[in-house]
Amino acid sequence: MVGVIFPSKLGLKAVNIGVNFFALLFNFVSYFLDKVYNITFVKDNLLETESSRGISPVIATIVVIAVAVAISLGVAFWASGLVGTFSRFEKLEVVNSYVTRDVNDYTIVVSYKNSGSSDITLTEIFVSDKPLSQFWSSATVNGSSFTQVSIPAGTDGMLSISFPDVGGVKAFVEGQAIEVKVQSSSGVYYIGTFIIP
Repeated sequence: MVGVIFPSKLGLKAVNIGVNFFALLFNFVSYFLDKVYNITFVKDNLLETESSRGISPVIATIVVIAVAVAISLGVAFWASGLVGTFSRFEKLEVVNSYVTRDVNDYTIVVSYKNSGSSDITLTEIFVSDKPLSQFWSSATVNGSSFTQVSIPAGTDGMLSISFPDVGGVKAFVEGQAIEVKVQSSSGVYYIGTFIIP
């Protein structure tokens, strides 16, 4: 699928953003403490004051660390929410499929399972590259005319496409190979090939 951001890559980006943000925040707080309270960080990470009117170096260090940790946690929680949003994917597995011939119709049966993390809505069915209604106008899906089929994440079900004979004319010929293509609302196609018995 094009454009999918995998959680591991997004997680690394979030960590990189968090580290850069922490460094920027540390520099800002250091500058603020230096200009307002005359407290500067020296080479050995010890605080040095130029006058007695500043705050305690220990308290200043604790404040800097507390603010940086709080903001870093906020960025981490925000980034983990993005991972959940962008890592949702659509995956429809075909468990079983076959074609049957009854007295007056052909039926294509597809058992499926939505093993992805997002719901799937099937919006169109094509038979031999023609929309179902154009291929066989009297075709039905699960006993009625086809509109849409919604498949919640983690569920399984069955799609039964019937092609009743019309005036003694059959929809298919014995031994014919047909391609059935089902399109989801996100533009993904699920394709199956069947041999007519």
